[in-house]
Amino acid sequence: MKAATQVWLGVALLHREQGRDRDFAKSEIERRIQEEHWIGGVTAETLSSHISGHSVASSKPSPDRDRLLTRTSRGRYRLYRPGDVTHEGRAQGRTTPDENDLPAYRRDLLCWYAEEYAQAGREAAMEEFVRLMRESGAFRGVDADSYVRDLRSGWDDAPSPTEAPPIPRKKGAPRELGEMLELRKLAMESGIWKGIDPDQYVRELREGWD
Repeated sequence: MKAATQVWLGVALLHREQGRDRDFAKSEIERRIQEEHWIGGVTAETLSSHISGHSVASSKPSPDRDRLLTRTSRGRYRLYRPGDVTHEGRAQGRTTPDENDLPAYRRDLLCWYAEEYAQAGREAAMEEFVRLMRESGAFRGVDADSYVRDLRSGWDDAPSPTEAPPIPRKKGAPRELGEMLELRKLAMESGIWKGIDPDQYVRELREGWD
């Protein structure tokens, strides 16, 4: 089994056993992997490198571009979820192993990740998006919670770009590049605007601020 797959599985098992909001020391992850007896031809040094760098979303590609883990603090990690800090070179990297790389008896973890763990990340990204809207003034005069609820209501039957919710056009909102990039990142990663081109949507939004 590939080193990256073992690392993802080890951390996923720790989350499912101890809670999705936990993070783990590298030694904990290594120990959990060893308990499953997957190591085979993969050296302990290779596993260590994948935990601390090769599989970490915020690390420079080396050359791996996977986004399997997020570093929460020095020496501590959890599984990646939408909205986490990502190095630009890993923007299109995998967030889970390929199904065929997993043992059949552990493939249920892919469903757990998509339906429980990653969903929690999307909800956190949504909350952060609402906070940014409130603080930036970009939607001054518009109820942010109500607006995002309207966006979310179309997730199951995503509208086309021409059917997107009306764009608020409020003057006087700040135009700092950092805020725009953050809004774009959250929109793309969280699934808030599934079926809508976020770049075009934000460009139209900015046009109304002049």
